[in-house]
Amino acid sequence: MKRAVASIIAIGLLSLTGAVKPSGDRCLEKMLRAAVAGKIRGAIFCEGGKTTFRLVGRTAGVGYHVYDYRYRFMAANVMHGGQRIIIFRARKYVGQYPLATPPFTNMTVRGSHLILSTDGTEVSLNLSKNLPVRILVNGEEEQLSR
Repeated sequence: MKRAVASIIAIGLLSLTGAVKPSGDRCLEKMLRAAVAGKIRGAIFCEGGKTTFRLVGRTAGVGYHVYDYRYRFMAANVMHGGQRIIIFRARKYVGQYPLATPPFTNMTVRGSHLILSTDGTEVSLNLSKNLPVRILVNGEEEQLSR
């Protein structure tokens, strides 16, 4: 258990410095490569089968690449997890929004808009120019983190 927590902390610290390297076991290889290139902030959790990093789509116009990052991990015998919207442009990390979970939020890209839907409620974010500094999702205000 201590080893798993230490691994999570080490990966998180390495991601802050941009020193994360892709692992041989294909654990989030896309995200780890992007983290190295863009110096993504925050911990990267990499526990087999409980973490996904999925390209949602590319917006029209500015051309943001939007990813849905979901993770779960066990620490101190308690399950933890979360979801983030992670955004890149031309292979460079631009920013991220943490999302309150549960429930998880579904994401799609339509033109220059990112559509977020949870339990029948839909929010449309206009990404045609700049990323919004704050968004309202699931009744929670989330702030862009760079």
